Amino acid sequence: MNDKQISALIKETVESSIRNFFEGKTVEVQHVLDKIFPKERRIRSLIGGLETSLGERLWEPLAKAFAQNNAFEVLDESKFNKELIPQDIPEPLLGCLSKWKRSRDLEKNLSLDGYIKELRSLIKKTDRSVIKYGKASKGEGLDIWLKKDGKEFLYDIKTNQINAGSGPKFNENIMKWYLYRLIHDPTLDISCKIAFPFNPHKGDFWKKEGGKASPLIPSVDAVVGDEFWGSLLGKQNAWQLIEKTFEELGKEKFGEQFKDIFDQV
Repeated sequence: MNDKQISALIKETVESSIRNFFEGKTVEVQHVLDKIFPKERRIRSLIGGLETSLGERLWEPLAKAFAQNNAFEVLDESKFNKELIPQDIPEPLLGCLSKWKRSRDLEKNLSLDGYIKELRSLIKKTDRSVIKYGKASKGEGLDIWLKKDGKEFLYDIKTNQINAGSGPKFNENIMKWYLYRLIHDPTLDISCKIAFPFNPHKGDFWKKEGGKASPLIPSVDAVVGDEFWGSLLGKQNAWQLIEKTFEELGKEKFGEQFKDIFDQV
């Protein structure tokens, strides 16, 4: 796809996402500030809801569309999240997970390569015929599951401004994903990452957010902006095309069609 075709795809996805969000939308939750700032409170509620919904309504479908146009196979992440999670993991594998998680919490920039190698070895020695599978625990599921040239890519898309203390949970999740997939096939070529759609800061994203994302290793366990979009689309200006589309929609006054929703009090 050329840049013009990519921009058209982005625009269609963004417009559809926003229209679907606002369709039949009402603000039902009441707040005492409604008595003082009725319109402003409504705007905050609506825009906050739209921001929260972007992951599922915009970033995920856009990521899948980019991947499909770059020869990735888009796998069913709901199948992974609901059917493929081992429910009774053998103790040696749990011990391996716990050991490497502790080590990673203590040692900065410790790669997961050793953990993955040890997992493969232990799984090959494990009787997997007795393992039952089911759904993931809350907060452990993934958003995007792709495959290309025999390699699987697992992503969870997160908000760009990380909450304090989130890094260890992000790390635990991707370590579990490696275990969950390799227990099905210990020879599988796989990459698991946390993705941040864009950099909300003027400076280096990792200087601002890196401490809260630790022990994730930047560009290895977590990707931001074009590191994510470029790898899916195969073009390193992917985020610039996305950002340009938002700017164009602003100039076209796309948001004006939703004015009545914001004006209702």
